[in-house]
Amino acid sequence: MTTKTIVHFGAGALGRGLVVPLLEESNYDVVLVDVDEKLIAEINREGGYPLFNTDVENDKQHRFVKVKAAVSPIADKESLQCYLSEANVITTSVRRENLIHIGRTLLELLQPGEEKVILCAENIEHAGQFFKEILKGLEKENNREIIPYLTIPDTVVDRICATSWPDNLTAMTENFYEFSVDQRQLSKTNIELIPAIVDLEGAFARKRLMVNTFADASAFLALAKGKTYLHEAIIDPEIQQTLYPYFNSFQSLLVQKYDYRVNELIKWQEVYRKRLSNNGIERELLTVARNLWAKMTLEERFLWPIVELMKLGEDVEDSISVLVDLIKASTHETGETLQPKLEKLWKKGEYGTEIYRLASKYL
Repeated sequence: MTTKTIVHFGAGALGRGLVVPLLEESNYDVVLVDVDEKLIAEINREGGYPLFNTDVENDKQHRFVKVKAAVSPIADKESLQCYLSEANVITTSVRRENLIHIGRTLLELLQPGEEKVILCAENIEHAGQFFKEILKGLEKENNREIIPYLTIPDTVVDRICATSWPDNLTAMTENFYEFSVDQRQLSKTNIELIPAIVDLEGAFARKRLMVNTFADASAFLALAKGKTYLHEAIIDPEIQQTLYPYFNSFQSLLVQKYDYRVNELIKWQEVYRKRLSNNGIERELLTVARNLWAKMTLEERFLWPIVELMKLGEDVEDSISVLVDLIKASTHETGETLQPKLEKLWKKGEYGTEIYRLASKYL
C-alpha cells in the first residue's frame, strides 16, 4: 500500500513537536515547509529529526521522526508545487501573523480545481474561519479563486513543545496532546491520530481558559518577578494565590455555558497543572508572556471570560482586580498612566464600560 503525502507548513516547536509526529504515526509521509533554509538543509541531510518525550520511560524517550522532504517556499517553489499536487491534506503551524504568507503561497501554487483539506494547527479560536478570511482577501487582490475547492475546518490543538535550534535538531515534547477538528465542518479527517469531534467549541473554551489564559497570566507575573521558565511560574505559590480568584471563576463559565461537570473540570485542572509545571521542557517565559495589550482586548483571552460571566449575571469584581494587578506588575506603570489606556481599550459597550468602571477602583 502506498503511503500518502501531507504537506506541513512550519518547522517550529509545535510543527515538529505535535503535528509532524502525529502525521508520521498515522502512516503519512510528511513534506515539511519552512523559510529557515539552514534548518531545511539539516532536516534533509538527516532525513528527519530527533524527538525527545519527557513523560515516558527512559528507553522510549528518544525517537526519530522521518520526513519525506523539507523544502523552502521561496527557494524550492517548483518542488513544493509538485508536492502540493500529490497531497490531499495540508497542515500548518506558523502562528497567526504568518498565515497570510501561507495563503499567498497556496494561491500561487495550487492548481485550479484542486480539492484540498487544510488543517490549521494554530492557537487561535476558529482557526479555519480565520484562515479562510485571509484567503478571501487574497483572492480579491489576485483575481483568483481557490476557496470553493478547499475544506478548512476549525481546530483545537494543545501540546507543550520546544526546540533548541540552531544548537541542534531535537524537538522536545510531552506525552499529552490534543489535535481535533470540528466534525460539523469535516466529518472525518482520515488521519488516525487527528479525530473530528462533535463539541469543538467546548473543547476549545476549556483549553483556552485552563491552559492558554492560565499559562499567560502566570507567565506575565513570573516575568515581573525575574523568573525565566514557565514551570517556575506554575509552581510559585505567591503567583498562584494572586491569580486564584480570577481562575476560580472559570469553573462557573465552563459549567453554565459549555455543560462541563465540576468533577470533570477538576480532573482537567490536575492534568493541566501537572503538564505546565513539567521542568523537563524548559519553555522560556518570553515565548509565553508576550503581546500583553493585544491579549487584553474585550474579545481576547483575558477579558473574554469576564464578559461571558457578566452575561451570566456573575460577580466579576475580584477577577478584574486580579487583572489590574497583573497589568501593573507587567508594565511597571502607575494608575495615572494606565487609566487612559484602559479607558481606550475597555470603555465601549455595556460590559466594557462596567469593566472599566470596576478596574478604575483598583488603579
